[in-house]
Amino acid sequence: MFSTGGQFELSGTIGQPDARTLTGGQFVLSGGFWFPIVAGDCNEDGIIDPIDLASFESCAVGGLDHALTGVGCACYDLDQDDDADLADFAILKDAFPGQ
Repeated sequence: MFSTGGQFELSGTIGQPDARTLTGGQFVLSGGFWFPIVAGDCNEDGIIDPIDLASFESCAVGGLDHALTGVGCACYDLDQDDDADLADFAILKDAFPGQ
Protein backbone atom coordinates (compact mmCIF):
# COMPACT_ATOMS: atom_id res chain seq x y z
CA MET A 1 0.00 0.00 0.00
CA PHE A 2 1.24 3.48 -0.81
CA SER A 3 -0.54 6.77 -0.18
CA THR A 4 0.42 10.44 -0.50
CA GLY A 5 -1.21 13.71 0.49
CA GLY A 6 0.43 17.12 0.29
CA GLN A 7 3.96 16.76 1.60
CA PHE A 8 3.20 13.46 3.39
CA GLU A 9 3.77 9.92 2.21
CA LEU A 10 2.70 6.65 3.85
CA SER A 11 3.51 3.10 2.83
CA GLY A 12 2.96 -0.28 4.47
CA THR A 13 2.45 -3.97 3.93
CA ILE A 14 -0.27 -6.39 4.93
CA GLY A 15 0.69 -8.59 7.87
CA GLN A 16 3.56 -6.40 9.00
CA PRO A 17 4.78 -7.97 12.29
CA ASP A 18 5.69 -4.69 14.04
CA ALA A 19 2.14 -3.34 14.27
CA ARG A 20 2.24 -0.78 17.10
CA THR A 21 1.90 2.94 17.74
CA LEU A 22 4.66 5.11 16.32
CA THR A 23 5.14 8.74 17.32
CA GLY A 24 7.30 11.59 16.16
CA GLY A 25 6.85 15.28 16.85
CA GLN A 26 3.15 16.07 16.62
CA PHE A 27 2.30 12.91 14.64
CA VAL A 28 1.03 9.50 15.77
CA LEU A 29 0.63 6.46 13.53
CA SER A 30 -1.21 3.38 14.83
CA GLY A 31 -0.29 0.25 12.93
CA GLY A 32 -2.00 -3.10 12.85
CA PHE A 33 -5.59 -4.13 12.43
CA TRP A 34 -8.60 -1.83 12.75
CA PHE A 35 -10.19 -1.82 16.16
CA PRO A 36 -13.14 0.02 17.69
CA ILE A 37 -12.37 3.34 19.37
CA VAL A 38 -13.97 3.54 22.81
CA ALA A 39 -14.78 6.64 24.82
CA GLY A 40 -11.72 7.69 26.80
CA ASP A 41 -9.22 6.20 24.34
CA CYS A 42 -8.29 9.68 23.18
CA ASN A 43 -5.02 8.72 21.51
CA GLU A 44 -6.97 6.03 19.59
CA ASP A 45 -4.47 3.22 20.14
CA GLY A 46 -7.15 0.65 21.00
CA ILE A 47 -6.79 0.68 24.78
CA ILE A 48 -7.40 3.02 27.68
CA ASP A 49 -4.01 3.18 29.36
CA PRO A 50 -1.74 5.45 31.43
CA ILE A 51 -1.13 7.61 28.34
CA ASP A 52 -4.84 8.45 28.22
CA LEU A 53 -4.88 9.14 31.96
CA ALA A 54 -1.90 11.51 31.65
CA SER A 55 -3.58 13.35 28.78
CA PHE A 56 -6.75 13.69 30.83
CA GLU A 57 -4.74 15.19 33.67
CA SER A 58 -3.31 17.87 31.38
CA CYS A 59 -6.84 18.72 30.18
CA ALA A 60 -8.30 18.90 33.69
CA VAL A 61 -5.51 21.00 35.22
CA GLY A 62 -7.65 24.14 34.97
CA GLY A 63 -9.82 23.11 37.91
CA LEU A 64 -13.04 21.24 38.46
CA ASP A 65 -14.85 22.91 35.56
CA HIS A 66 -12.06 23.26 33.02
CA ALA A 67 -13.19 24.66 29.70
CA LEU A 68 -12.26 22.40 26.80
CA THR A 69 -9.66 24.71 25.30
CA GLY A 70 -6.72 22.29 25.05
CA VAL A 71 -6.05 20.41 21.83
CA GLY A 72 -7.70 16.99 22.08
CA CYS A 73 -9.44 17.77 25.37
CA ALA A 74 -12.97 17.48 23.93
CA CYS A 75 -12.39 13.71 23.78
CA TYR A 76 -12.36 13.66 27.60
CA ASP A 77 -15.79 15.26 27.97
CA LEU A 78 -17.26 11.80 28.59
CA ASP A 79 -20.47 13.09 30.20
CA GLN A 80 -20.89 15.72 27.44
CA ASP A 81 -21.25 18.75 29.73
CA ASP A 82 -18.55 20.84 28.00
CA ASP A 83 -15.75 20.35 30.52
CA ALA A 84 -13.17 17.81 31.66
CA ASP A 85 -13.72 17.32 35.38
CA LEU A 86 -13.98 14.73 38.15
CA ALA A 87 -17.24 13.34 36.76
CA ASP A 88 -15.44 12.60 33.48
CA PHE A 89 -12.51 11.10 35.40
CA ALA A 90 -14.90 8.72 37.18
CA ILE A 91 -16.14 7.46 33.81
CA LEU A 92 -12.58 7.14 32.47
CA LYS A 93 -11.41 5.33 35.61
CA ASP A 94 -14.21 2.77 35.32
CA ALA A 95 -13.19 2.04 31.73
CA PHE A 96 -9.53 1.53 32.68
CA PRO A 97 -8.57 -2.18 32.45
CA GLY A 98 -8.43 -4.00 35.76
CA GLN A 99 -10.88 -1.70 37.53
